[in-house]
Formats: sequence, structure tokens, C-alpha cells
Amino acid sequence: MNIMTGSFFVSAILLACVMVGTKAIPSIESFGSFVNSMVPEAEGKNVTMVAGNMAGDADSIITALTYAYLLHNDNEDILGGSEPVAFQRFAREDMPMRAETEKILKNSGINPSDLLFKDDASAADLLSNMTQVVLTDHNSAVEVLVPYGDSVIQIFDHHTDLGDHAHVVGDDRDIAFDEIAKAATAASACTVICEQYLKHEHGRELLALDDAAVALALLSVILIDGSNKLVSEGGKLTPRDMECLDVLQNITQLSDPNMTSLYEELNAAKKNQTMWEDKSAAQILRYDLKNYRSTDGKRKAGISSSLVSLEDLLAKEDWVDSLLERRADYDIFLVMTKMTKEDGSKGKEIFFSSCDEELVSDAEEFFTLYDDGLLQLEPLGAAEIIPHPSYSIAVDQTNTSPSRKQVGPITEEFLDTLTDSPDCAVTSSSLEKSNIFS
Repeated sequence: MNIMTGSFFVSAILLACVMVGTKAIPSIESFGSFVNSMVPEAEGKNVTMVAGNMAGDADSIITALTYAYLLHNDNEDILGGSEPVAFQRFAREDMPMRAETEKILKNSGINPSDLLFKDDASAADLLSNMTQVVLTDHNSAVEVLVPYGDSVIQIFDHHTDLGDHAHVVGDDRDIAFDEIAKAATAASACTVICEQYLKHEHGRELLALDDAAVALALLSVILIDGSNKLVSEGGKLTPRDMECLDVLQNITQLSDPNMTSLYEELNAAKKNQTMWEDKSAAQILRYDLKNYRSTDGKRKAGISSSLVSLEDLLAKEDWVDSLLERRADYDIFLVMTKMTKEDGSKGKEIFFSSCDEELVSDAEEFFTLYDDGLLQLEPLGAAEIIPHPSYSIAVDQTNTSPSRKQVGPITEEFLDTLTDSPDCAVTSSSLEKSNIFS
């Protein structure tokens, strides 16, 4: 299906020239042209960095790009003379692992090679000229952004509020998460950005420009993050998501069947198992990695989301070294796998690992008993596969509904039970030939 053909879209020229009761948009540069010139235009100037989270998933990438584009158009009051730049906080070599995101970008006229990645030569210079930071799809300036916490001016997210950057308040701090229910009120951070466009004087026109490029990008991610189903039907789309989807569908003029086809195409690209066959364990562990902290900030957990089963992941030649290197940064490290089984049913697994045996055992018990067994965890039984770091436990998450958005807050509650952090110095004795599935 080619969703860009036909007479579905509103003419950008018409929108730029014929407007009732409002002034014309100062800039009508296309979305693709903006991204293409974004980095060169910012060189040597003050920069407002729009940064997605370290996982660099579709939600993170598209929210950063589309909000930077919104700032670029008639938002001088926020920019203060700086240039907006979307910052992707992962390595350029890892972009091909995001096949569905590459499709979304290309559908919207964006060349993925034009994005700014954290290992690009220009990234350091742009960061040195950064005067302001906008966080999308996360709400805490971590990693390379730690020194710039005081420069955060806006936060648009849908994860639990960590309480950082307390100076960002009101409309500048829009976090779509119900802290009481421990659930996101929007399946996608793209919904939060869509709402920003709808609040803007020229937002709808910008969504429709260039064959509805921005609207199509936002719509695509909301469909993926929401599993193209309402919460009441077993999906993740909330009323807040649906309000934006209705607007975006009207702008793109996609029929319901075409939206379903688009979702299925992108979902198939994301879950294409053959894509992972030649990828290393190191790449998979950093593909969709997010950090979680205790309330006092003294303890930290990492959760990698994997579309490869534990059996396939543990078979990677670099599994042991990659896991040891990754978990050394955390008190406890988790891998959450998600896959489709041979019978067509959904499958999820959780792998707990630490250099402290008691901590891993306590974590398994905490997660198993949490909220009267919400996750419905069961020990995984399988034959011994390969040598691996000791102090690791694998379980089957038989309730496949809770995602990392629910497991993340559980992890933070577990971290709050800890009084000390383990010494995770890696030694040869940390390897043993044991069966994590027993």
C-alpha cells in the first residue's frame, strides 16, 4: 500500500496562502527540509536541544523531531534567539535496528541519515552551545545531559514523574502519567506533542503542510504504541490518544482500513525476527534501554526491552561479556523480552541479573508477589544453554498485558527497599556454568 498517493492531503500552498482570521505562518519550510538543514543551521549558534530518551525508540525519535520543528515555526518566545535541534541519544550504527522508525521517517520525507546522533562529530560542539533543553518521552536529564539539568525548560512525557527539574511547571511540564493508578494516560508521548500542535496558533496548518508529513509521523507512532486498539479492547489507546488520532486521521485523510494497513506494516517491520539474527547481544541490550532510580536517587536499575527471546539472546556469542559490562552500571539489571510464539500467542519474559545473589533473589520475590501477583511470574524451565554470569534468574511473565511502563515503577519501588548498593566489580569468578532457567 502506498499511503501517500491519491488526493488525500491538503495542499500546503493553499494553507500557507489562504487563511481566515489569522496571519500566515512565518516559515513554511517542509519537515524534511528542516531536518536536513537542522544541524548545519545550528553550528556556531546558541542551541535549544530537544532530546528524546536514551532508548531511542520511535516515540523518542519522532517526538524530538516534530517538537523541534514546531519550535522552528513561530516560537521565538521559547527559543530566545537559539536554534532548535532534535538530539537522538544513541549511536548512529544502531539506527537500522529501528526499521519501523525508518519507515515512518521516510513516509514523512525524512532521510534518517540527517538525524543528529550522540556519537556524531558535531554533537559535542552543539552540546557546548546548548543554552536550553526540552525533554521528550522522558522527564529526567541523564547521561550526557546531567550537567544541563538547570537548563531544562520544558518536559513532554508519558512516564512516571521522577520529580526532577522542579523549576519546570505548569504547561511546560506535561507528563501523561497517573501516579495513583501507576498507568500512562497516553499510550504515546507523540499524543502529548500532538496536543502541543493543537494548542499552537498555526498547529493544524503545520500538521497538514508537506502532504501532512508531521501528522502522518505522529499518527504512525501513536498507532504502534497503542497497539491500534483501545484499552477496553485489550490495547493501550486511551481517550487522550483517540482525541489526537481523530484529528490526525482527519488531516491525513486516511481511511480506517488504510490506518490498519499502516499499523500492520509498521508493526511487522518492528517485529521482524530476521532483523536480529546478525545483531550482537550488545546491540540488542542497548537497543531499547531505560534507567530507573530509587526515590533518593542512590540506587539505579536498567531495563532493556528485547524483541528477541531469552533463548535466542543467550545464544549470542557476546552475551556473557555484554551482560557483565551492562549490569556493572546498575544495582540490578533487567531484560524484558516480548515475542510472538509459534502458536501466534504473545510471550513475555523477564531476566533479573546482578552481582549480588541475595539481591536477585529478593527482586524475583518482590516482583512475583507485587500487587497480588499482577505479573503472574512463573520460573522458566529449559535445558542449560551456555555459561553465563552468576546470580541471574529468568521468569515467564504470563500476564502479558503489563509493559515496561508498569514494570518500571515496580522496579523503582523495589529499589526503595534496598539499603546498600552491591559492589559489582567484574571478576573471573562471576562466571559459572549454571542454568538460569532452573
